[in-house]
Amino acid sequence: MFNILTPLARPPTSKVNAASSDESRAGTTSRPTTLKTIALKDATLRATTFRASVLKGAPFRTAGQLVLPRQCAGCGLWDTDLCPQCRQLLGRSATLLNSDLLPATDLAIWSQGTYAGALRQIVLSFKSGRHRAITGAVLAGINDGAAAMVPWLACQLARDKPLAIINAPSKLSRRWHANLVARQLAQGLTDFLAPQLDIAVVSADPLRLRSGKQLGKNSRQRAKRQVKCLADATGWQVMLVDDVVTTGATLEASAKAIEAAGGVVVCAWTLAAAPTKKRTARP
Repeated sequence: MFNILTPLARPPTSKVNAASSDESRAGTTSRPTTLKTIALKDATLRATTFRASVLKGAPFRTAGQLVLPRQCAGCGLWDTDLCPQCRQLLGRSATLLNSDLLPATDLAIWSQGTYAGALRQIVLSFKSGRHRAITGAVLAGINDGAAAMVPWLACQLARDKPLAIINAPSKLSRRWHANLVARQLAQGLTDFLAPQLDIAVVSADPLRLRSGKQLGKNSRQRAKRQVKCLADATGWQVMLVDDVVTTGATLEASAKAIEAAGGVVVCAWTLAAAPTKKRTARP
């Protein structure tokens, strides 16, 4: 088995809080928080989250279709959730982005399309939860597009360490409404890659956004200061997952949090990349 060490040290607390905490935990034994522990908890909670999201929207979605017909999430074509042409956009082979066009990071980032046109509308609908019926099509598109990564990963990954596929941190509002877009993508990617690779592959969600004043800061400054890792990642290889990459600031901040926790970030994957001039694949 792989050697998973103890969790990261927590910041010191006040004497009052420490005393009350010690009293409340008297006679109990704490367990270390590791990526493996978080992955197991995620697997247990995944079914509950899915049922909650379905029950939340299913009755109203059925009633709404009696009044308003369906529209394609990408192009707006009537009487379909996702037309064949837009479905093909989700299955495009992932390509390795040119790092020279990602000013905030040097990570190797794979992406399955350009965040523009119909694909942009699909991603927005997926993120907002307006078209829950397209979730299956999005996850199926991962299977088709991510196949291009498998030979590259086989060369880059160490054979004696497991791979954790970790989603970028979600906002508190998304967690509250169980609308964890990057989490769904990470789980879909895990389900596809696990039988393709010769090492253990798990999905985990240990990254969180730090609280604090963000007024007046741009997106890169906010991402740089916000991300923290709740688990010890020592002995793990990591692939980061997000829905869209623009400058790479969020992925870079996530990578630094993972590395501070002892992990090694191999690459990142996104469903789409914001368009820039001459954003081409690496040689």
